[in-house]
Amino acid sequence: MLKQKKESINKISFFTLEVSGNSGGRVYLKMVQDVLAPVSKLKFIKDYKRHYRWFRGRKIIHLFKIFFDIIRIHDTESFYLWDDISIIFFSKQKLKKTLFIFHHLDQKHFDSAPFENLIWHLVLKQLKYCNKVICVSPYWKKFLSEKKIRAEIIYNSFDVERIQRHASRHNKTILKLPEDRINVYLGQGALFKGVDEIFNKFKEDKRINLFITAKNDTGLPVKCYNGLEYDDYLNLVSQADVAIFASSLLEGWNRCATETILLGIPCILKPIAGLGDLQHITNMPIYTNDLTFEDLVSITQNKYKFTKSSSNTLSAFNLKYFSESWLRVVINLCAYE
Repeated sequence: MLKQKKESINKISFFTLEVSGNSGGRVYLKMVQDVLAPVSKLKFIKDYKRHYRWFRGRKIIHLFKIFFDIIRIHDTESFYLWDDISIIFFSKQKLKKTLFIFHHLDQKHFDSAPFENLIWHLVLKQLKYCNKVICVSPYWKKFLSEKKIRAEIIYNSFDVERIQRHASRHNKTILKLPEDRINVYLGQGALFKGVDEIFNKFKEDKRINLFITAKNDTGLPVKCYNGLEYDDYLNLVSQADVAIFASSLLEGWNRCATETILLGIPCILKPIAGLGDLQHITNMPIYTNDLTFEDLVSITQNKYKFTKSSSNTLSAFNLKYFSESWLRVVINLCAYE
């Protein structure tokens, strides 16, 4: 049935933002674009804020530049796949043809004071008029509902088979972690991800090897594996004994934590926002400030207690689920039109 209905969207087109970067939100948008690319035409608009080297005020500059791109769109036939604050410039007519992806909202990421509170007020106001709003976890669906915005959840999804091949292979020949210490993965070294808190807690303990991936914005001397190909990243993380995700951000979900659990590594999670939803459905250990080395040892020794059922639970969020969920959304969009 779904295959037959896909034919109804073969001729439609979407305006959408180019993807630059590897944050959870960028990966999610790219995955949606990959689902739609074979069955529709995508027209890309530059995401200016992703190209600035500085952080302060970048959203204001971004809005100023993208405003002219948006008002130049006179195509009345196309739809919009959007996840950007520039939706504040959309007319009511454009909003009726917009699928908006809402990832998360946290003032720690605000870089354009004193205007950013107003910007997000306008964004949330616009979302009420979108054809469909998609979020990635129950926490954010509830948040939007409290703002009188109806949203549907389509979870972050993964190439589960590819990840689990690394879970069983444990190929340690490319990147090798020390075998005489407990290897603790802390996720990406972005700001507010909790890396500084865990580092300060265990930095003097020579029995522990802390490491991060992707980048190190903290300035701390934590071993960082940057620029890895995806399979090399999976190979590296599969060697961890335990992982800790103690983010203070109100996250949408947490892709790194989900991948780590799918690799069969127990994760200690701080249960806030979308990360709290992940902890709830996997029943992973909860992070507390009094976490000790002995706790890490105990969790490592009982890893299968934590990972067997949780890995099976997360396996439902595979590429088939993601593709079918998004195609149904687009088919309904076409039916509405």
